[in-house]
Amino acid sequence: MMEVGTIIRKLRKEKGITQEQLASCLGISPPAVNKWENGNSYPDITLLGPLARALGTDIDTLLSFREELTAKEINEMSEKLIAMVPEEGYDAAFEKAVEWTREYPNCDQLCLNLAQMLVGCRMMYGSSPSKAQEETISSWYRQAAGSKDRKVAEYAIHFLTSEYIGKKEYGEAQRLLDSIPEPGYDKRLMQINLLSAQGKYEEAYEAAEKYLWQMAGTEIYSVLNHLADLACKEKKFEDAQQYAEIAEQFSRLFQLWPYSHKTLKFQIAAVRKEKEATLSALEAMFDALETPWNMKEQFLYRHMTPKEEPFIASKQMQEVLKQSIENEDELEFLKDDPRFERLIKKTNAS
Repeated sequence: MMEVGTIIRKLRKEKGITQEQLASCLGISPPAVNKWENGNSYPDITLLGPLARALGTDIDTLLSFREELTAKEINEMSEKLIAMVPEEGYDAAFEKAVEWTREYPNCDQLCLNLAQMLVGCRMMYGSSPSKAQEETISSWYRQAAGSKDRKVAEYAIHFLTSEYIGKKEYGEAQRLLDSIPEPGYDKRLMQINLLSAQGKYEEAYEAAEKYLWQMAGTEIYSVLNHLADLACKEKKFEDAQQYAEIAEQFSRLFQLWPYSHKTLKFQIAAVRKEKEATLSALEAMFDALETPWNMKEQFLYRHMTPKEEPFIASKQMQEVLKQSIENEDELEFLKDDPRFERLIKKTNAS
């Protein structure tokens, strides 16, 4: 971590001024500046404003000992936050996140990750954040949405847009979407060609498989889900069921996580309030979550390195699914059914 004195020296040299000139601007002795830069003492609080102005910066930057964190450090902080919730509670994790954002106020990636982690923990553990906490999380998303890093900004805009849609603030949601530039040339295929041309076959395999996973598992499958949802809203349930059948065939063909294609049939049955079909689909979802599945065992993705150990995501999803079905008003028609109660008890015991 960069010390205050190191920052003062760095900014002073960038401005092209000597210690004597900086001291003269502040009305202090040159040895005082020398002591700051060597870490032997710190500027008086009354000098922070004039010092920041003399160095062409602001107090936040002057006291933010480091503007950015490495990706590894941010991931470690995110993992620590997730671990805190079951052990110390959501509020403690939230306060830790606030502490980190104050320590690194200009790190947009950190703001984005912490916001995502807290929202995920809220879903996973059924936490009920206060309005003040929700507004703080939204402020982190808004900061990230203005990031110079395009990927960070677009991820944040995605979450903010979903939030505005949920609040029926459609104009604001459209404004955010319009702020994202049209995609340019997709370099992923050319990257695969480049790696192959250099004889880096393992890297080329991994890049190609990652591209396939993103296209099949995220983009195309998401579109099929949206099509089924549109059909349900128009009460075109036969169309919705056909979309679900196509999504299942697609999922099997591209060796996607089996749980994913089972959720669509559950959603359609639940909208129609078909008790038998909804319960059967729900049981199939829990069965899929209890069945170990490893991406690297699939032929299409055997060169990829998953971010998580096999089956960890399944265990987390069991908790998310349990929380969501317990608190979902639209599933009220299932609440007294013994099969539904057995599923809840089973997940509580696991």
